[in-house]
Parts: sequence; C-alpha cells; structure tokens
Amino acid sequence: MTTLPSRNPRAKGVAAFGIVGALITLLFVTALAGNSDSSAPGSPPAVTIAGSPEEMGRAHATAFGSEIRLLFTGYLTPLLLLLGTNVPDLAPSARAMEPFIPERYCTEMHALADAAGLSYDQVLVANTFLDLKEVPRCSTIAVRGKATRDGRVMLGRNLDFPSLGVAQNFTRLLAYRPKGYRSFVAVGWPGLAGVLTGVNRDGLALAVMEVYDGGSTSSGTPYIFLFRQILEECGTTKEAIALLRKSRITTSNNLILADKSGAIAVAEIGPKEVFVREPTEDAVYSCNHFQRDTPNVMPWYGRYRTLQKFARERHGTIDVPAIESVLGDVSQGMLTLQSMVILPETLEIYLACDTVPATKGHYVRVSLASMLR
Repeated sequence: MTTLPSRNPRAKGVAAFGIVGALITLLFVTALAGNSDSSAPGSPPAVTIAGSPEEMGRAHATAFGSEIRLLFTGYLTPLLLLLGTNVPDLAPSARAMEPFIPERYCTEMHALADAAGLSYDQVLVANTFLDLKEVPRCSTIAVRGKATRDGRVMLGRNLDFPSLGVAQNFTRLLAYRPKGYRSFVAVGWPGLAGVLTGVNRDGLALAVMEVYDGGSTSSGTPYIFLFRQILEECGTTKEAIALLRKSRITTSNNLILADKSGAIAVAEIGPKEVFVREPTEDAVYSCNHFQRDTPNVMPWYGRYRTLQKFARERHGTIDVPAIESVLGDVSQGMLTLQSMVILPETLEIYLACDTVPATKGHYVRVSLASMLR
C-alpha cells in the first residue's frame, strides 16, 4: 500500500507552512478577484451526457471543450502552483490510484482527454488532485419530517472553494445517463467527471465535505469517482452506506446523504473506518471535521455550532428559505462558490451560483426531473 503525501496541515511543520501559506494566498487572490461577470441571475448551463463511457467522454468534451481547456490553463494550473505543485508532480500519485477507479471512468476520461485536446494525465490529475491536496471547505444540513414546516426532505449545501476569479463563472449542471446505470445530475464544472454534489433519478442526493486528519492512501478510489459510483449504483441512503463500507477509501471525508424516503445521515469516512452519524430530531449537519456521536463541539467549529443552533431553534418550521438563510450564516465569503437546497422527493434544486459569495445571490429553482429520465 502506497501512502499519499500528507494532507494534514499539522503533520509536518514545513509542509504545513507551505499549505497554509498557499491557502492564505488563495484567499487573498480570490478576494481581489471580486464578483463574477456573469449576466442576470438564472440557471447555469446544463448538458446531457449519455451512452457508453466513450460516448460520454466525447459528449462532455464536445459540449465544453473550450471551457475545459480554459479551466485547465487558467484555473487548475495556477491553483496547483499556489498549492506548491503541478501536474507532472501529482501524476505518479494519481496513477497509483488508477487501479481502484472503475474501468468505465478511466475509459471516459481517455475519451474526454482526446476530444478536449488534453493529455490523459492532465484529465486524471484534474479529477484526483482533491485526494492529494487540501482545498474545499464546505457546510451541509439535511432535514426531514417533524423538523420541517411541511415534512419534506431537504439537503442544504455550501460548496466552498477558491475561485481565483475564474471558477465562479463555470458552474454547470451535468446530467449523466450512463448506459446500464442510474441517471444523475451533478452540480460541477466542465472537465470534472466525478461528483462533489449530486442527485440521481431515485431521489438519492449527496454532498461531500473534506476532513483534514492526515489519513490518506493511494490504495483506494478517488472520492469524486466513489461518490459518482454511489449515484449510479444506489437508490437509497442505506445502499450508499453499504457501498461505502465495502469500498477502498483514499482520504477522510464527510458525506451527507438524503433520499426521498426521508433517510438522512452523515457518513464520516476514512481509509480505516466508515462511521455513520444518524439524525437528531430529524436533522443532521456537518462541516469539515469528524463529530462522531460526541456532544462536544470544539470552540473553533463555528459553522457546525451555527447549523446545530439553527436545527434546534427552527425545529418544526424549517423550509427552503430558512435553509437558504442559514447557508448565508455559514458562508465563507469569497470561497462560497455554490449554495443550494436539494429536494429529493420532487427532484428539484434551488441553486445560487451567479455571484461570490453565492449566498448573496439569487437562488434559482431548477426542476431536474426531465434531466433524470
């Protein structure tokens, strides 16, 4: 088993200084970038990607080829530079994870790379660097039943990620219809073949939050592909947890899950364990640390405390506007590129991504039903 470079900023003094310094630089550059130059608020562009792995890879590149190349040269390359690395440096670690990526995804990435005019290593690193470097900071909450005003299941999520003045302009809805598997919609970016946030045709929704505890290995499936696999192969929260427990995990994450039956949970996952945190009073919430079942919350986990207080004080009255409001309370400013509320029962999403921070923008209702046929 090959151990990946440590992702824990406290693991080694020099490495920690480099990572923290890079993240501070990213925050500074992002703050200077200002808001998106996007036009009037509205639903982001959507594309249907259907067929065999080869067909889906080509379709992805055909729809977004110029954007994929722009994001690679104008976003990923400088982001990796600020993190102290580059594609050639990360490629060996990415290749070490390749045997654990379902073959259909590798085939799709080869086709995407060929059609987009990039090398396979460039596409592979773009889809695996999150297992190698610490970047996202996110917040989520899922509610159901008696916690809500009308009993609906809802999953709220902020995706917090450095924009460098670029990424905020390129949120896309990717509607996948893979041959032989469940269809799903991912809220992502051109060139991203895996999933950070998504919902499938059966009403199973998920969203990831990274956890930085230093436990990483190359002998596992890169997490955005594992979460895509869940959407393609699972129809319920229970099935998703079962798949997680039999999978090889590369690095630590929290994965919030919700399905149309009302089953909600946070899976706290790492290379050695998958711990499932069940809802309390029909609500569950998570950020970037493992909470397990302990009632103790560290003083510096401010976003978690805010979500906890919201769930308790608004119990029985939570609706979409309320979740949008608390997502604003836990926004991380210029890092909050996407904010959304997913309704698994009706296959709807209320999505804000037209400005930075996203929570200051307009939440647009998007029906996903037609995309998920």
